[in-house]
Amino acid sequence: MTADVTSFLRRSARVAPAGVAVASPDGEQSYTDLMAQVDELARSLPPSDQGPEAIAVVSGNDPVTPCLYLAVIAAGHAVVPLSSRLPHHVIARIAETAGIRLGLLSPSTADQLGSLTTTADNTRWVIYGQDPRDTSLPSRRANVPTGTAMVPFTSGTTGEPKGVILTHANLTANALTAGYVFGVNSPNCHVNPVPLAHFTGASRVILAVLNAGTHVVLPEFDPDLVFKSVARWAGTHLTIAPTMAASLLEAEPEQFNLTSLETLIYGTSPMPMPVARDLVNRMSCGLINGYGLTESAGLATALSAGSHRRAVESDDDETLGSVGQPVPGVELRLLDEHQNEVGLGQAGEVALRGMKVSPGYLANPQATAEKHLPDGWILTGDEGLLTTKLNLKLLGRLDDMIITGGLNVQPREVEIEASLYEGVAECAGFGVPSERWGEELHLAVASAPGVAVDTDALRKFLRGRVDAYKVPKKIHLVDQLPLSELGKIQRRELAQDLDVSSVELPKGPQ
Repeated sequence: MTADVTSFLRRSARVAPAGVAVASPDGEQSYTDLMAQVDELARSLPPSDQGPEAIAVVSGNDPVTPCLYLAVIAAGHAVVPLSSRLPHHVIARIAETAGIRLGLLSPSTADQLGSLTTTADNTRWVIYGQDPRDTSLPSRRANVPTGTAMVPFTSGTTGEPKGVILTHANLTANALTAGYVFGVNSPNCHVNPVPLAHFTGASRVILAVLNAGTHVVLPEFDPDLVFKSVARWAGTHLTIAPTMAASLLEAEPEQFNLTSLETLIYGTSPMPMPVARDLVNRMSCGLINGYGLTESAGLATALSAGSHRRAVESDDDETLGSVGQPVPGVELRLLDEHQNEVGLGQAGEVALRGMKVSPGYLANPQATAEKHLPDGWILTGDEGLLTTKLNLKLLGRLDDMIITGGLNVQPREVEIEASLYEGVAECAGFGVPSERWGEELHLAVASAPGVAVDTDALRKFLRGRVDAYKVPKKIHLVDQLPLSELGKIQRRELAQDLDVSSVELPKGPQ
């Protein structure tokens, strides 16, 4: 059997033909039906005899989305997952960059056809159900490298979008590694409320077919729906963003039948430590924190369920605040600005190497050269350090670094400490231009329900836990933090939306 995504799907259709492959609140689909649907659509796509090309899929969390992804891959092409929430001018830029001739729309995004046709007018857009063979395609054709299965685009809203080349080997290595780390056995059922257009969600499409599992696609994140879905389909694995965790706890998980749930997986950003403690104590499953990025085909390090529980029992904040150790098949180093490896406890840029790492960016040799080192390592842009237990502690994005008075401040370091203050539900640090300091740190805080956080008292609390220059110059109370679809904090929006005039504090030490 060749190591490609479609071979995993065909195996699952053979061993579990009547098994539920995809489920949603609207119904279920067996592996036999999914395979037939995939093959039918794949036959209607352009032939790949001249090499694979990029084919876009614009969708929300539609239960037909896994079929669309798998059909493009089965036809020998590379799927480009695109969120229906992306501005259409961004989709047009991506389509131009990837040389996309054909784009498929899921039924739930059909109303966007007219706008996409007008904006991204060099691409032919087809609603699923319409035969692509009835549509004339542009004569231009841009091939992707042989073996490419998926090209997710990153940074489409904050910078020029870059297409990450993920090969069949990358995706199958990730599925096998994640299956091992998450304890995916047969039978298994993945409940998925995270966006399928982002790699975290898209990877669940591949992981589910690894071992004839069920993939429950939820249209949106709703705590009651999540728990009811776990109970209805005997969900064994649940993936969330950390920002979803507090809402799950407020929904009182104890009132639902969650006995089937083995593992709750979270990632994309660290979990506030008080919330992690509550999850361990109140959920009858294990917790796994996974760190990775699209360029590493997802999972690169993991903090195991056992580590979570031991950290809670021993009040080990250092471990709970980490993202664990490299998963099998992934090497990790921390490098200084000269790309020399730093020592234990020293901050450096996280670099990764292994079978899961992307070979580069599509049609972007400059970005590839900037991030990919000659010996196979990739620079992540994340700053971190290794703790005494050899766990990776993330300090933040290097491009989030705030330089105040000539000193470096990682907002994440301050956020971790602020999250320990009673009443702080969520918080985010961001930089503000300052005539005196060059840049100064501000902190946005969302209070827990029914709690009024005293900002002066919080600043005093932080003065006892971080260096003086890292104490925020101003703390803003907000109803909620601006988040991306995957629950990542949008720091630039905070700086734009809040009253961030520079604060003149008394002269002397910061």
